[in-house]
Amino acid sequence: MANAGTITLTGTRIHGNTAAADGGGLYNSGTAALEDCLVSGNSAASGGGINAAPGGTVTLTRTLVVGNRKDNIIGTVTYV
Repeated sequence: MANAGTITLTGTRIHGNTAAADGGGLYNSGTAALEDCLVSGNSAASGGGINAAPGGTVTLTRTLVVGNRKDNIIGTVTYV
């Protein structure tokens, strides 16, 4: 999932996604808020679960980011 604007996710499961470059679960260059979410089982070269690009903001509330992979290393969130 890619976001360049504003997104709010509530009670959402982001699972089992793959990206060749950045943000297997979520690539964010805008404003993202995740509440009561699960981000798991995603993979990418950078930011297997979530990749926050320059200028992007991510707010996590009661959100679990676990079991994601980046470049064959377990990775969860990358802030560039």
